Amino acid sequence: PAAATTGATGAAVAQPADEPNPEEAKAAEAAAAEAAAKAAEEAKKKAEEAKAIDAELKKFQRDVTLGDWAAVKSAMASWAKDEQKAAYDTLLRSLQEGPRQRPQVPQQGQQHLEKNQFSPADVLGLASAAPQAPSDTNLQHLGVILKQALDQGHQLSSFLAHVQARIDDAEFGVDRRRIARILVGAGQSEHIEAFLPTAEAAEKENDREGLNLIARFCLAKHVKDPRTTWLESAWQATQAVLAVDDLPAAVKNEAITRAVEIAPKIRAELGGAWLDESFTARPERGMEILAAIGSAASSALSTTPMDLDRREKLLELQSTATKALLRAAPELAKGWQPQLSLLAGNWLREALWTYATDNSTSLGPRMQRDVYGNFYYYDYDEEGGWNQRGMRAEPIKTGRVLESRPTDEWISFVESTLQPRLRMCYAQLYLKVGEPEDAFPYIEALAATDKVPAKSLVDEFLRVWAQKNNPNANQGRSNPYIYMYGFDQRSNSIPLTRSKQERALAELGKWIARLRALDVELDQKLVAGAFRAAHSQAEIYRLETLESVFGSVDSLKPATLAELVGTMRTNLVTIWRDPALQDDKKTKRKKADIEAEVLRGYALAHQTLDRALEKHPTSWELALVQAAIEHDENQFRYELKKDSSYSGRRSKSFETFAKAAQLYADALPSLEGGKESSAVFESWFYAALGASDLNKIDARTQLAAGEIPRIKAALEALPGGRTARHVEMFGNALTTRIGSCNPAVKSRYVRQGLAITGETKITRDLQALSAYYGDLVTEIQLRTSIEGPSDVGHSAPFGLRVDLRHTAEIERESGGFSKYLQNQNSQNYAYNYGRPLEDYRDKFDEAVRETLRERFDVLSVTFNEPDVRSKPDAQDGWRVTPYAYILLKPRGPEVDRIPPLKLDLDFLDTSGYCVLPIESTELLIDSKADKGPVRPYERLALVQTLDERQAKTGKLVLEVKATAEGLVPTFDELATLAPEGFVEASREEREVAITKFDEDGEGVLSERLWTITFTGREGLEQLPEEFTFAAPKVEVASTEHFRYVDADLAAVGPKVELQYDYGEKRSTWPWVVGGALAIGAAAFVALRGRKSDVETVSARSRIPDPLTPFSLLAFLREIEADTRLSPERQRELQAEIAAIER
Repeated sequence: PAAATTGATGAAVAQPADEPNPEEAKAAEAAAAEAAAKAAEEAKKKAEEAKAIDAELKKFQRDVTLGDWAAVKSAMASWAKDEQKAAYDTLLRSLQEGPRQRPQVPQQGQQHLEKNQFSPADVLGLASAAPQAPSDTNLQHLGVILKQALDQGHQLSSFLAHVQARIDDAEFGVDRRRIARILVGAGQSEHIEAFLPTAEAAEKENDREGLNLIARFCLAKHVKDPRTTWLESAWQATQAVLAVDDLPAAVKNEAITRAVEIAPKIRAELGGAWLDESFTARPERGMEILAAIGSAASSALSTTPMDLDRREKLLELQSTATKALLRAAPELAKGWQPQLSLLAGNWLREALWTYATDNSTSLGPRMQRDVYGNFYYYDYDEEGGWNQRGMRAEPIKTGRVLESRPTDEWISFVESTLQPRLRMCYAQLYLKVGEPEDAFPYIEALAATDKVPAKSLVDEFLRVWAQKNNPNANQGRSNPYIYMYGFDQRSNSIPLTRSKQERALAELGKWIARLRALDVELDQKLVAGAFRAAHSQAEIYRLETLESVFGSVDSLKPATLAELVGTMRTNLVTIWRDPALQDDKKTKRKKADIEAEVLRGYALAHQTLDRALEKHPTSWELALVQAAIEHDENQFRYELKKDSSYSGRRSKSFETFAKAAQLYADALPSLEGGKESSAVFESWFYAALGASDLNKIDARTQLAAGEIPRIKAALEALPGGRTARHVEMFGNALTTRIGSCNPAVKSRYVRQGLAITGETKITRDLQALSAYYGDLVTEIQLRTSIEGPSDVGHSAPFGLRVDLRHTAEIERESGGFSKYLQNQNSQNYAYNYGRPLEDYRDKFDEAVRETLRERFDVLSVTFNEPDVRSKPDAQDGWRVTPYAYILLKPRGPEVDRIPPLKLDLDFLDTSGYCVLPIESTELLIDSKADKGPVRPYERLALVQTLDERQAKTGKLVLEVKATAEGLVPTFDELATLAPEGFVEASREEREVAITKFDEDGEGVLSERLWTITFTGREGLEQLPEEFTFAAPKVEVASTEHFRYVDADLAAVGPKVELQYDYGEKRSTWPWVVGGALAIGAAAFVALRGRKSDVETVSARSRIPDPLTPFSLLAFLREIEADTRLSPERQRELQAEIAAIER
């Protein structure tokens, strides 16, 4: 260190440090270099060691993979003793568990994942490779590996033969005891006899493990061959084990547990006597029995959660031991209360897990039928159903748990604080499997000490009893506010016979009396549900039936009676007026009978309510049911016969709803918070929407808009500051039941509901839904327009266009509107995005005809093609999709307007889907004139066809077909037709018909047909020789002319030469006769002179004598019949015959 000196001033002056010694620096450098070299050498050595260890481990892993167990044993022999045991344990465990890195496969393929492949030789190799004596756990693992080898197809018999042939060889490496233990671990205890000593030898050599193995072998043989001798042999071996007091705990516990298992199965003088002795003469052994079994049972659920058989067996064993104790030495049981309570706790732990997770619905497997009608029993969990639940512990079946439950005598020795929980669990388990009668004694006992859990059990009792006594239980499993629209609501049903109904109702009356005696409040809805289940669905309730079950009406609480009458009301609205159900129940009632029964039901409901309201005039529950019944009955009577009293009766029912709301408000201060309800306001609201039940409200029911503000006012008038709470309850019901609302009335439901609640936190979702509905209807419009001027007259049809005007965004997001141009039910593989299939075209067609039929004749409704594309609208961002074209004709000159048309559009929403109606505006028209202006049209085309095939009768037919874009006008408006020499005999005119929309999808194509029949004019000097087609008055796109040539059409010009004569020349009778004679003679001469036509003339072809017009016609007909005439001569002759006939 540097030296410091002090000057005169006292300041310290630092001296420079000494310079480092060169030799010391050199030595330090050498030391550092030596240390670095040493560190590098150490690092190299460690790297080499790590490399060697890694190579050794890789070789070890490869030897295990290849099954070179000698090399594996050699490798482990070189390791330290403690490492050898740990390595062997890890090796067996990893081989048993399989690869840790498993491929990602679907859930269905999990059980088929590739596992380690073993052969029995691998098991022997692994056993001989043990570096030390294998532990019990090692042997158990080897047994599991052997089981995997057997499961993979290896034969046990070959393995046993190989082992028995070499077991005594010194170099074999595995002794008999290990082989036996491995076979036990593989579940092959019945095959270990060859590797065990005799019972005498084992007992003589004090081989307690061997005796236990002998007992296991005998029990396994008893499973295959159930003879008592095997059980007694196992019993003797077990008793030999227990004959010595000083035993290892594991060996003693195994023997004691097995002894308790065997004792009830063998002769009483053996098993029963041993158990009795254990709890009398040798109480210490009895305590050991309870301790051994109880200790195993207490940890079984946590240590062996998937070993269902072991856990179930332990519960049975502790039940057997406890029963033996209580039978043989009940005086000792008082002193063993802690032990008995612990055993009961073991059972309770398993029972609670069973109650929470078991799927059982009966005490045993469920009976089912196969397709041939044969009965069989099926257990879902036995088919692997539990594997779908994950890795949770597998529950013991409810029936098996109940079999091993603590008996009533056992419970009496259990700690008093545990007894109620045990009884409650018994009741829960019995109710779980549908045995309410067995559960009731425990509910009764629990009600004496604890009312709260007893109340929940009583409720469950009523539910289970109702389901058990209802042959159509499936129909009652749905909540009335969970109703799926668009799907089949029918279900199978089983008739309830009269005798069974009487038995069930009598039984229900007894149970109601016993439940009332428990002094526990009964849930009135469940009571009514039980009555409904026991009563036939097809029969109207009778007052005497109600009183036979519940006692006099006057003695019933208002809430109970209201619930019963409410159930009656629901049935009157639904099943009792359903003809299909009546037919299903074989009641043979006709429609008139059903209507009479329903009216009788309403009369009974009024009678019952009137009696009850006389005694309980302030009951809001009764008043509410009365209001709903009045509303329902009014709707039913209106459906039967429409009359003017409907509105008055409806107003009366609303007044009763208001009265019920006032009575509820008056009773509200005395109600506890848990009994407050918004049911009055909900039912009133539903009735205002159109029906007392939400699922009965549809597009046909009428809204009573005036009731909405009254409901709101009634809520706001509730006393004690309870308005907010009731509004919240009402809003919660609105929100949660929106999915049950008919899609056609969702918009009405949401809009009117929010008018009552306003904007609250609970209705936030409804507010968003209302805004969504509002956005939809503002972005879609239904637009109607008259094709042409509004002056339409009343004698001719006119066209009404129907277009969808919408934003481009709504068209894109909704996928377009093509589905509204389809009938989906008539299509193959139609899909409506989760909604029920709908015939949209027919639905709109029916709605149009219903709306217009009072004032118009709807001639046709023509829809556009589904692939139509929308067109830009004049307003930016909007587009128009041409939808339909309606052909109308006013029914009289007084018609002056076209009412609004409605189209139902459906959209997905947060609660499923909704139907939003969009309406067009009203259009004014003038139909006073007989005929209005010509409707607009374009590209008129005319096709005229001349038909002379009726010339024999003197008729010439002209068919005219006109087509155009727009409406084709009348014939007189489009063409002039006055052929020279002809008279129009008749004109058949068809109304204009719409064929389709044009290719662009904007306009329509129409056609009109006329069939005009002409006859020749009389008194002509010269018959017409040609025909002139109709000449267009207006501009036409094309005109074509055709005539029939035989059955074919040939194109011709505007004028055509006629093939036949039409009309009659001016003449008198003598001239006619003379001319006829001359013609006949000329014809005869001509025929005679034309050898090419006729070679010979028969005697019949001579001129008749005397000659008269009639004989002449007959003569000419004979000539006409001669097939040798040429076609030209035939035509000439036919013309002459026709002239004479006229």
